[in-house]
Amino acid sequence: MKKIIFVGFLFMCGVVFYYVDPMQLFSVADDKLNEIVDDEFDLDTPEKEVSSQYQDPFQQTIQNRKFSDTALDEESTSQSIINKYKGTLLDLKKQVEEKLNQLLEEAHQEYKQGDSANLPGLYLKYNQAIQELEHKTDESFQEVYQQLQEELKANGYDPDKAETVKEEYEQIKKETRSVMTERVMEKFEV
Repeated sequence: MKKIIFVGFLFMCGVVFYYVDPMQLFSVADDKLNEIVDDEFDLDTPEKEVSSQYQDPFQQTIQNRKFSDTALDEESTSQSIINKYKGTLLDLKKQVEEKLNQLLEEAHQEYKQGDSANLPGLYLKYNQAIQELEHKTDESFQEVYQQLQEELKANGYDPDKAETVKEEYEQIKKETRSVMTERVMEKFEV
């Protein structure tokens, strides 16, 4: 049984290398794909603000101080900073979905034009493009995430409060993968 699986694996490798230039396996060699993947994200990050409360706490007079639960105030203020960045992340999500849809359409068009024997090569080509897009998306997210942490810190809050945004981002990535896998299966009738 192991020999049959091994022969099948070698056969698939042979098919891939017959139809695909091995040097192109590790790069996206298509100008259209490069244009989609390399197009920078257009993200409007919120302006950093340092609350006046934190900048100069000595200017507050005793009469203006509120003797409420300061932990509750801190949580609501730090949450308002986090919420400002959530809009930027939703914008990033929309732009990624647009690029993924473009890649899916390009793959489908290429599939319809070529013969189905080149399916392994097509998969490798578009999988590489998707991985590059994911890498660029992660870089963009990391920039926004660092700005969020810096703003929290500048306002006297723990930068670790931004961790919920990172968890949300990872969940969005997971859901997007699932949705795109379903769409690929439907589109290519796999």
